[in-house]
Amino acid sequence: MWQEYELTLHAAMDLRDDTYDDLSTLKKMIAQIRDEIRKLGDVNVNAIEDYKEISERYQFLKTQHDDLIEAEKTLIGIIEELDTGMRKQFMEKFAEIQKQFDTVFKEMFGGGKGTLELVEDEDILECGIRIIAQPPWKETAEYDADVRWRKVPDGDFTVVRHPELKAVPVLSARRDRGGTG
Repeated sequence: MWQEYELTLHAAMDLRDDTYDDLSTLKKMIAQIRDEIRKLGDVNVNAIEDYKEISERYQFLKTQHDDLIEAEKTLIGIIEELDTGMRKQFMEKFAEIQKQFDTVFKEMFGGGKGTLELVEDEDILECGIRIIAQPPWKETAEYDADVRWRKVPDGDFTVVRHPELKAVPVLSARRDRGGTG
């Protein structure tokens, strides 16, 4: 009895239930329970060790996942900060260029009027610039230019491109590095 059930005779007597008098019914119940145990399959003696390994792997991956989520939040914050800074810097530089454009235009053409305007209802970092030019000998003409703000190793500059022309850098915003702006 000990080898099969790991029970002593005394322990088995304590578990005895008088409602199970019929030997054939008990044998059927025992056979049914043994069949159910067999259907459960083999016992994995390494289950506890496997669980520990899987648990450690899960914790490692969870930590990496949490780190990635935190890094993503940090990067989004940095991108938003850079975006805000670029917008501010663009508006400041564009205001400077607007002030100088008419002066330079008059010097180049010996008079007239030149104006720069941002195309409305667009993202300022992707917007177009309207160039309004009126040389002294001609009526006012308007040109829509494709403008992109670029960062280069020597400094920042603006690229103005008319849809029918190649891109042309028109201003170096970093005079302290030898720019010509």
